[in-house]
Amino acid sequence: MIRLLKIGFDSLLFTLTQMLVWIMLGFAVNPHISVVYSITYSAQFFSQTLVDIFASGANIRATKANDQQISKRSFTLGIIVILLLFGSFALNTKSFVHIMDISYTEYGLFCTYAILLLCLQTIIKLVCSQLYYAKKNSKANKITLVYNLSNLALVVVLCFSLKDKAHAVAITLCVDSIIAILIVIRNAQMSLGIVNVVENIKIASNGVLGDLGMLISFFVGYKLAFSFGTTYMVVITFVTLITDAQWDASYAINAAAEIDSSLNNVNYSSSLKNAYKFTTVLVLSSLAGCAVLYNIYHPTLWVLILMLGGEIFGFYLAPLYTIKEAYCQINHSRRITSANRCIDRGLRIAAAFIPTPFCTEIGMLVSVIFQFISFHWIYRRLFYVEGKQLRMFVE
Repeated sequence: MIRLLKIGFDSLLFTLTQMLVWIMLGFAVNPHISVVYSITYSAQFFSQTLVDIFASGANIRATKANDQQISKRSFTLGIIVILLLFGSFALNTKSFVHIMDISYTEYGLFCTYAILLLCLQTIIKLVCSQLYYAKKNSKANKITLVYNLSNLALVVVLCFSLKDKAHAVAITLCVDSIIAILIVIRNAQMSLGIVNVVENIKIASNGVLGDLGMLISFFVGYKLAFSFGTTYMVVITFVTLITDAQWDASYAINAAAEIDSSLNNVNYSSSLKNAYKFTTVLVLSSLAGCAVLYNIYHPTLWVLILMLGGEIFGFYLAPLYTIKEAYCQINHSRRITSANRCIDRGLRIAAAFIPTPFCTEIGMLVSVIFQFISFHWIYRRLFYVEGKQLRMFVE
């Protein structure tokens, strides 16, 4: 569980500091500015898709082939791709905000800030991924802590003290960029050369398909849900603020399973036990966040109970298929996991079009139930335990 806490710490801190930024900006700018977090939420999955390709996929390939040049070259190309794509996204913020039917005058500046901050955070995630596979988790934790806390302190202090919020945002992003550059120079391993992006995508296809599906489902779903009015917009933002950091931290279960699977060393019973301990910690932290923030946002109670209850159900069901999925992906058949993920995300995207403010929640529940059933079926036919290690009948 200690390893899960260390790996999950980075993801948790990335999202937790974002949550605190938007809460504090609510006091410094206006109470509704935290809606930007929900507006740009789908972009997080775009970020994670790039991490899957240029970090996770590359590092798994490098570990299995014992060739660190794969990781180094992918990192260099990843930096270039991230800067180009997020830069283009930031230049077209106005179009994005209009698509979401939100006022550009009120939210445009901070939507641009959120996009550019996510760009820098994606780069930091590439660095941390290299450190994970080099077994330097503590160093990755320190980098994440320094970077995110400095951003949190800077943007909040500047927005409170400067009347012109554009100046506050510009100064914050300049300082964040300098820190990110220093982190890359001091910690990343980079080299130039040909990168087999297709192989990176193949090895990380499960994550890539999953994140692209999430991007579409949340973009469509939130746009639809927001159209039902302020009541649902407030609850969606509230639930996102108290559970998103925990969902991101739960990625540690998958990351640890991928690392063990790349070494063909998965102790299933121990991994599942630790996963549930970790999940319980995450759920308790969500409930604590709910208690602390409830009187600030005043979400409609019955809507909150339905949405938060669904999230907690999803938290506890996820570990039952996550570990099996990672092992199958790396050591048996990417076709099985990719096909399963395509069906899963197809169901989730379809749910995003249901004309109800609960469409994304319905999609999440359909997703976790489908994956639980499908990997339970796969497990009974393809997996066995040798000693304490997870194995496949055909490897």
